[in-house]
Amino acid sequence: MSHDRVGLLGAGAMGAPIAQRFLEKLGSVAVFDPRQEATAELRAQGAIVCASPEEVTRHADVICASLPSPAALLEVVNGRNGLLAGEEFGVFVDFSTTGPETARQIVSPLAAAGIGYVDCPVTGGTPSARAGTLTLLISGEQDAIDRAMPVLETVGTTMVVMGPEPGQAQTAKIINNFLSATAIAATAEALTLGARSGLDPAALLEVLNAGSGRNTATSDKFPKYVLPRTFDFGFRLELMIKDVDLYMAQARAVGLPMMLGGTVQQLWRLGGTTLGPVADSTLLATMFEAWAGVELDAPGEG
Repeated sequence: MSHDRVGLLGAGAMGAPIAQRFLEKLGSVAVFDPRQEATAELRAQGAIVCASPEEVTRHADVICASLPSPAALLEVVNGRNGLLAGEEFGVFVDFSTTGPETARQIVSPLAAAGIGYVDCPVTGGTPSARAGTLTLLISGEQDAIDRAMPVLETVGTTMVVMGPEPGQAQTAKIINNFLSATAIAATAEALTLGARSGLDPAALLEVLNAGSGRNTATSDKFPKYVLPRTFDFGFRLELMIKDVDLYMAQARAVGLPMMLGGTVQQLWRLGGTTLGPVADSTLLATMFEAWAGVELDAPGEG
């Protein structure tokens, strides 16, 4: 069955496995990333590696982006040698978490150029990107969504349409990521209290995961990446800070106070100062460990 040619801007922790899914399921992908080291393996696997977003438009009808910040997204769309400087193509799909305001900024120039837009942030992390089991939060015009769907189906198994307006999916995503950020911070604080009080962290996690305290940090991040001391979940601390900042910006935009949000934002920003922006997000737990004078080890470790 024929399908649109696909392109991808960004070959980082999420973009690289998404590009590999495109190669595996669609047979080809045109990729742009300014870092040659990010595209070297994809080139070896058969991807068309481009020197600019503009060049990607020569090879693709549906172009996706997986980028780390609103500024990066605006640059690949509007910048010199960006998408709008290239050939007309069908649909632009944004897998990034860039916030509703950025979505609204790019939809108009894309529409003026005759290009459809699908606001489509993803959740599930790098492991789900590799497996093609991401959850896709989708908003935009139905015609654009329909055209992009064969591409979306190669990377996601759960798709939720949030509405017809670009930015609606972004709003849902930053709410999701705020809750994820809150879960990591709250779980770190709770487990260090348990350890300081003489409880085994692994046994405490077992109780929490069987009870009402269960969350994605207790069920996944702490048993897999914190207790074994690998801290390699694959999501940088600076990206979590960016997402919490976007959440707080949206709260300001609609005039809502965020008492808990402000505290979570301060904790993650402190983590960025303490641990460095490129540290894995699960390393935030070590900041709480240092305050408590304990270490959250798996049984038989440490």
